[in-house]
Amino acid sequence: MPSKKDILTIALNAVADRGLNYGKPEDNFERIARLWNAHLINAGIVRDPAEALLDAGDVAMMCALLKIARLEHQPDHLDSWVDLAGYAACGGEIAVTTNPQEVTHGGKARSVSASGVLLGTRAGAGRPRPANPGTKVRAKDDGDDQVPVRNDSRASRRRRR
Repeated sequence: MPSKKDILTIALNAVADRGLNYGKPEDNFERIARLWNAHLINAGIVRDPAEALLDAGDVAMMCALLKIARLEHQPDHLDSWVDLAGYAACGGEIAVTTNPQEVTHGGKARSVSASGVLLGTRAGAGRPRPANPGTKVRAKDDGDDQVPVRNDSRASRRRRR
């Protein structure tokens, strides 16, 4: 039975191997987003092209959801767990590198590094609060390992256009 570390190691190797075939995940996911947006428009699901706003982060999330749907049918399928971890890693990297933020943690403003690491925090200091309304920070239930995530709703994206 593989451990958590084994699953993450397999996912890490798979992500690295995929890059050799498909290019950087953020570039590949952007290509996929453009194709999915075109499909939504061509199928009449989205009538206004300005409303087709899927991006690389959306692709990562939807691919993760695809794996979750498959796991609901067969929860012991290791390959789906590995792929889910890979999509999560790619999506997390895309989120924090395309939209680095400053967040508030424990009442103090903290910077987020280009690699997405929340700088200057201590474990268990409480759930971080957004530094601005466009930022959402997710944390594990115990408050450790905060990861900033873009909170870029469709409505706010439309306003910027």
